[in-house]
Amino acid sequence: MKAFRALLTVILFTPVISAMLGILLTLVSWRIEFLSAIGLFPLFYFHSMLAMVLFGLPGIMLLYKFKIIKLWPMLGGGLIIGVLVAVIIRLPSSAQLSDVVSMGFIGMVSSLGCWLILRLCFLLKF
Repeated sequence: MKAFRALLTVILFTPVISAMLGILLTLVSWRIEFLSAIGLFPLFYFHSMLAMVLFGLPGIMLLYKFKIIKLWPMLGGGLIIGVLVAVIIRLPSSAQLSDVVSMGFIGMVSSLGCWLILRLCFLLKF
C-alpha cells in the first residue's frame, strides 16, 4: 500500500514540475506576458501527465521491479523520455536541437523531482 501511495503521489505531482518548467522556458524564449504564460499551465500539465502515464510510469515500475530506483538511472530515464517526447512532438519532420535540449532538461529535472518524491515517501513511511 505504501508503494501505491508513493506512485500515486509521483503521478500527480511530477507533471507539475515539468509544466512549470515549460512555462518558464516559454516566458524566456517567447517573451510573452506572465499571465498569458500562467494560462498555459493546464495545457502543459495535461501533456506532461500524458507523457508521465505513457512513458514515465512504465519506466518507474520497471526500475522498481529491479530495485534500482537510484538517482542516476532516474536521471537517465528522464533524459531519454524528454528526448523521446521532443521527437514525438515534431514527428512529421525531424526534431530541432533546441527542442531536444530543452525537453531533455525538463525530463531530467522532472525525474529528479520524481526521485525526491519517492525517497521522501519511503523515508517518511507515507
